[in-house]
Amino acid sequence: MLQSRDPWTPRMFGQPQFEKPILFYWVLYAAFKLLGISEFSARLGPCIAGILTVLVVYLWGRILFKRAEPAFLSAAILVSGGQFIVLSRVVLTDIFLCLFVTASLASFSWGYASPARRLFAWRLFFIFAGLAFLTKGPVGLLIPRSGILVYVMMSGEGWILRSFPWRGGALLFSAVSLPWYAMMAKIHGIGVLSHFFMHENVRRFFVAEHAGMDRWYFYPGVILVGFFPWSAVLAAGFSHAIGAAGIGRSKKTFLFLLSAFLTSFCFFMLAKSKLMSDIFTMFPIAALIAGDWAWRFYRALRLGYSP
Repeated sequence: MLQSRDPWTPRMFGQPQFEKPILFYWVLYAAFKLLGISEFSARLGPCIAGILTVLVVYLWGRILFKRAEPAFLSAAILVSGGQFIVLSRVVLTDIFLCLFVTASLASFSWGYASPARRLFAWRLFFIFAGLAFLTKGPVGLLIPRSGILVYVMMSGEGWILRSFPWRGGALLFSAVSLPWYAMMAKIHGIGVLSHFFMHENVRRFFVAEHAGMDRWYFYPGVILVGFFPWSAVLAAGFSHAIGAAGIGRSKKTFLFLLSAFLTSFCFFMLAKSKLMSDIFTMFPIAALIAGDWAWRFYRALRLGYSP
């Protein structure tokens, strides 16, 4: 892209390449343009996205749990997990998708918890969803929106859908995400969009590119191994969250986290093409569940209760 002086068309090996949308290419392009082509420049963008994801998880935890301690533990668990460390260094789109999906869900929680800021927060939801769509396509909108819809159905809070700024949000989402797609269709033909949406998204859902990974145990294994050294804490956290989602003051918090996590998990389990990095958007949610349990465990020990 630098050599062709064309920052709009993704290129690999000198040829247009439409496996992924443009946003991550722009990050690399900007880093190479400003700092030169080097390993440091290539890794800088993912590193910054990883740092921002940790900060978003902390802020999201403050919104959900109303305390700094479980929010801090959630962020600490996320940043020290094995897969997070790896994906914050490698040159892949997934850390950016994770950042924008996490920010979308956090924006929803902010608006839900703060009526005075609701309109602004829920408009941010659409902006971050648009950035996710510009990072990896339809999955960037499908994951956060599906989690919210499942939560609404499970909780019976239909007012959420009636209060959502759908019209203004759709305009914001379109303004952020669609101009580049329209430009590519104009420059390279409508077949570009057909290739991207049908081959790179729909076909990959129904046809396994790596048949050896299409196993029921693949993603559960990725979560347990990728969450190391906090795998046991995660298991304990989910056990507590499942119970807390039905009773207590925090039931809506855990119902929302479980809805967001399990919706994504079921979607990726049904997909035939499976990759380790595909489910990375679920790790911040898992870290919040684990971080809250870790804080409860620590507090119980300090107070002398049986864990």
